[in-house]
Amino acid sequence: MPVHDGAVCLEETLDSIQAQTFTDFELIISDNASTDRTEEICRAYAARDDRIRYVRNQENLGASKNFNRTFELSAGAYFKWAAHDDPLAPAYLQRCVDVLHDSPESVVLCFPDRILMAHDGRVIGPDPPVRWAEVGPPFDRISYARLMRVPGLLYPILVFGLMRADALRKTRLIGAYSHADLVLVQEMRLLGEFRHIPEPLFFTRLQEKTVEFVASRRTWQGEAAWYDPAKRTRRPVPEAKLLWERLAAVKRAKLGPATKLWCYGCTFFGHLLTRGPGWAAGLARAAKGAVRHYWEKCSVAAVRESRNHQVPHRLWALSSGLRHLDPHRIALAVAASSPSTQAALLEFVARRLSKRHDVHAERLLTEWLNGACEQRRTAAARALVGRRGTSTDTQNAPVECRVPSQPSVSVIMPMRNAERYVEESLRSLLAQRDVDLEVVVVDDGSTDRSSAVVRALKDPRIRLVQGRGEGISAALNIGLRAVRAPLVARCDADDLYPDQRLSWQVDWLMRHRDYGAVCGGFSTIDPRGRRVREMDCGQDGADISEELSSGITRTHFSAFTTRRDVLERLGGFRSYFDGCEDIDMQLRLGQACRVRFEPRPCYVYRLHDASITHRRRSAERDFFEATARRFATQRRTGGRDDLDLGRPPTPPGGEASAAVRSARTHIQGMLIGRAWRLHQSGRVLAASAIGLRACLVRPGSLSTWKSLAALVIKRPEKVSGRVCLKGPKNASQQIFLTPFPGPDGDDTRCA
Repeated sequence: MPVHDGAVCLEETLDSIQAQTFTDFELIISDNASTDRTEEICRAYAARDDRIRYVRNQENLGASKNFNRTFELSAGAYFKWAAHDDPLAPAYLQRCVDVLHDSPESVVLCFPDRILMAHDGRVIGPDPPVRWAEVGPPFDRISYARLMRVPGLLYPILVFGLMRADALRKTRLIGAYSHADLVLVQEMRLLGEFRHIPEPLFFTRLQEKTVEFVASRRTWQGEAAWYDPAKRTRRPVPEAKLLWERLAAVKRAKLGPATKLWCYGCTFFGHLLTRGPGWAAGLARAAKGAVRHYWEKCSVAAVRESRNHQVPHRLWALSSGLRHLDPHRIALAVAASSPSTQAALLEFVARRLSKRHDVHAERLLTEWLNGACEQRRTAAARALVGRRGTSTDTQNAPVECRVPSQPSVSVIMPMRNAERYVEESLRSLLAQRDVDLEVVVVDDGSTDRSSAVVRALKDPRIRLVQGRGEGISAALNIGLRAVRAPLVARCDADDLYPDQRLSWQVDWLMRHRDYGAVCGGFSTIDPRGRRVREMDCGQDGADISEELSSGITRTHFSAFTTRRDVLERLGGFRSYFDGCEDIDMQLRLGQACRVRFEPRPCYVYRLHDASITHRRRSAERDFFEATARRFATQRRTGGRDDLDLGRPPTPPGGEASAAVRSARTHIQGMLIGRAWRLHQSGRVLAASAIGLRACLVRPGSLSTWKSLAALVIKRPEKVSGRVCLKGPKNASQQIFLTPFPGPDGDDTRCA
């Protein structure tokens, strides 16, 4: 057992090793100069059990040398590395020893299935079946070609398996470079076969993604330093080194020419298949960071140093316009030179600088404020005043964080692995003005730092409640039982609330006691927060109770604010509709109370692949939506639906539900729809810009490029108050659409 600063989980693992049913073993603990209680714990266990030997390094030798040292000190016929934070089932050693003892010498390694654990010791479950499917059955007696296609996440099962010591001595053990354990497993497979024990006997603990952990194990330099501290200051090229060592392992193997050539091919293409995407993503992130870093410096330097001030200003406006597909910025960049153009350019640059929040931009704005140029002073002052008054900074501005004795509205936020977005979502809630609110965050089994992000906000209006990991419906019901306010709203951990959304809804329900809920419209954004589409939910306020009871929905359930007693009377959210529980709840609300729709923005829905909408298979989602509407018809005619009667239909499974609609496909479809609506209203340039953005979402979609070509080539022509998209000469193939004003100035509805 190599260990370094592992006191937190060490005792649990040592207890699991002492509890093994196979007792003829020695445990060698090599302490790599730990600075916590590791030495104290190990010496206490070694004093109580003579099978345990404890040795300590005077300095941190790195993981590679420490791992190899434990093997050099061992004397058994079989050998296993034990991770200090991964417990073993009691039968682990007995089952592995039996397999190797009963197998021929050509079998050099055996391993069981594993169970995943959270960093706090909570059991998550076995490896997802999809990971095994990447390898292809059977995993037992895995071939060399299949081993090269095994994802790196599965290699700990093999590295921490039981091995024949004689075979392990023929390898180079673990090298002092990143991911050297992959090469060790490869060498073992070139020496002999593997055996798989289909029993979950090995527990893998998923480390909490703290800042220190990410810096030490999730960066190239940190990973290299973990294996060998001497490489901490070097610039590693991990994937190139790993590929070289993998090919060198094949070269050292005692194989025939044809077999060796085949192994070279399997190694090379397997490495590209399993390591290529991650490597490319890392290079893309590094390149993006470098471009952003130098752009911050160079753009500000160009604005400051250029004597012809309009040149860098126009270039900046042009690049920004092309990046955001904003025709107004592009027009500003190419406009004829005039005093008004110069003032507009200065105001544009000042606004951009004020949004940068980096030291170079702040320094330049200060120079403008204190300079002699009146136009620059005015532009800088307006930008700074506008920054203090914008909605974005209103969200970040400090607000009075008092805990109301009786909040007027409670917001339930179900959360699972939302570390990336949850802070932004919570800040949009906490920025709501003129309303006493509480936010009940239900952590439904997150394995990332989501809970830590919530706690770090330290706002007394936020309450973090632990869920049971049973799905979003159960999490919402837990939140419903925890709320204190008479009014309840919902916000997912990756979405946003517009300003003043809660204040007007609370005020409306207070003035209309005969209504049980009020809702509004919503819009969609992409993962980066860029607007995709303002959804057309209606232009006039209306009572939509009849619509809902008939199975028709017009907006998102998170745009609702509902009386708590109505939700409780309905029994909360039904777990049968997990993932479509919002549609079912909307339809039941329409039959339980009066519901009002007001054409005001109430919700910002984020489209990304990690959301439950885009993780669920399309056939399942369509099935549950159709079932919810059918149940609404049943309740309208008979008072109860099949779920109430205990005979719900069985959801589709297997191949029928295999297709999953990605967020990119969803975003692309919405952008194309928005582009055609702009085109129908005569705004061809704006429509083409949105169409180009849709193409860039999924460049491989040929149909989207065809749509872009049609947007550019075709010209809308008004015919008797309608818009005619002129197509083929055959008049029967012309498409006529009647325009109606959309929810904002950009979109239109067409019938």
